[in-house]
Order: sequence, then structure tokens, then C-alpha cells
Amino acid sequence: VPEVPQRKVVSVAGNRVSLDVKQWPLLGNADARYVFVEMFDYTCPHCRNTHFAVKGAFEHFGNDLAIIALPVPLEQSCNDAASGGGHAGACELSRIAITVWRVKPSKFKEFHDWMFDSTRVPSTARAHAEKLVGAQEFKKEYDSKIPAEYIKRHVALYKRVGQGSVPKLLFPNSTINGEVNSKETLC
Repeated sequence: VPEVPQRKVVSVAGNRVSLDVKQWPLLGNADARYVFVEMFDYTCPHCRNTHFAVKGAFEHFGNDLAIIALPVPLEQSCNDAASGGGHAGACELSRIAITVWRVKPSKFKEFHDWMFDSTRVPSTARAHAEKLVGAQEFKKEYDSKIPAEYIKRHVALYKRVGQGSVPKLLFPNSTINGEVNSKETLC
């Protein structure tokens, strides 16, 4: 009898949301002791600043930390809860990231970190993604409905936890809305 993989479910936002870490984009080890959810937009400068605090938390906790990384584009074409402009290309950047995760999960963190190292546009993000996971594999997944469906699920969760600003860090009993600019604060 084939062994059924164990599920690891984390509850966040005051137990209002439960997610299986193996079913969502993950940074870190699925068996990590500490797991939280980060909602972000790759075009958001506050999210970029928070990313550096997150990298510091990984340095501090090592394999004991994992983050369910949910891109929530602040572009109205794929997020009807987005309130303003200034986030052109956010939907496509998120879809590209989800495609990388779906095709080659082991490359997702590398791609995610690269996305936050500088301001990226969809054409360069796609070229980098294709280089990481293979152009044919990327195209096949990107052209399917699955990456866009994940973005819809992320947006639905974003609405469920109160929408508003990103980044949004969801812990078991608390939520941080907005920028976290130091690893000490996050840790």
C-alpha cells in the first residue's frame, strides 16, 4: 500500500484560516517548527523592505522557519479589492512566480528572492523564470489556467483576512499589516 503523505496544516489569523503547507508556495522546509503566511505584491516597495526582514529571520531561524508565500497583486485586473493604481504588471509577475513554483518548487525561493532584489518588469521576470525552470515547461504551465486560479485563491484569502495593505504577515494568533523593516522586529 503506498504511503499517504502526511499533511501539515497551519492555522493563522486567529484560527480563521487553515492552510496545508504542501499545497501552497513555500519558502523553507515544509517540516519547519515555525510557519507563517506572507501576503505581498512584487511591485510594492513596502513588501520589498519587508523581504529583507524576512531574509534576516531565515538567517536567525534557519530550517526552523518556513513561510507560505502568497503573491497578492495590487492590480485591479486580477484583484477587485485593490484600491489604486501604480502596480502595473503585478498580476503577470504573480502569475510568473506561481508558474515557477508549480514547475520546479525547488527554484521558487531563488526566483522569489531575485524578484525582490530589484524592481522587475514582466518581460525580464519571465525570461529569468524560463531560464530557471525551462522555457517549454514554463510555457505549458503558464498557459494553463492553474497559475491564475492560485492568484484568485490568494486574493480570496486576502479579502477574508481583511484586505487593506500589504505586506500582510499572518501568524497563529496575530497579524502584522504593513512594512516590517528589521529582522529583530520580525523575530
